Amino acid sequence: MKKNNPQWFEKLDIRDEKIRELVDRGYVFSPPGRDLEGRRVVFSIGSALDPNRFSNSDAMRAWIITFEALMEEEDVQLKGFTYIFDCSGVSLSQLSIWSPAEATKVVKICEKNLPMRHRDINLVSLPFPMRAIFEFCKTLLSDKIRRRFSVHSSFDKVTSKMGDTSAGVLPLEYGGSTPLKEMTTAWAQHLEDKRSTLLRLDSVNIKETQVAKRKEEKSSLWSYLPSFSSQSTAGSI
Repeated sequence: MKKNNPQWFEKLDIRDEKIRELVDRGYVFSPPGRDLEGRRVVFSIGSALDPNRFSNSDAMRAWIITFEALMEEEDVQLKGFTYIFDCSGVSLSQLSIWSPAEATKVVKICEKNLPMRHRDINLVSLPFPMRAIFEFCKTLLSDKIRRRFSVHSSFDKVTSKMGDTSAGVLPLEYGGSTPLKEMTTAWAQHLEDKRSTLLRLDSVNIKETQVAKRKEEKSSLWSYLPSFSSQSTAGSI
């Protein structure tokens, strides 16, 4: 996986301008608190990704640097993650940086390849036009993972679900106690502290092995959307 997609898995450096900006914007970071089960939380503000400024490589590396840093923690390896996605303001423009093949590959990588436990996945304020995309993406996942998705109409639902732990999990702007800027700055510092470990991942030697042919991929909903098919045809994605 890493050998075939170096643009996503190499140079995981918080000093990279694009990665740092995505973290600062709140596109993906881990708050200091834990959920009710004691799990680390990954928080994402989808609208923070400007498709005119960031590529899918920038976005993916921001996610992978977060995963790799968290997986250094033993309790995370055991307990897994809780996800909170702020989907308000997300549109097809954010998805346009991915080709159909890349989008399908990313979904499979996150479930099948990375040694992570996706325990609780919360999508908040998902725009109605994006629900069809969401439902298609779910078909690419196992039944086990699909059952762990929850769609909430507001962050009040998440606050109720997280209980007393929500203060350390949600930024102040979402009902917590710590401003978003403080949370993202603290997470950036954590990635700086882990920088040498994360950069050493590039030195891992991966040998080529025989891989069994996979089943044919399902047709992608992206191909039926003009904003995606036109860009894909032009080779601009």
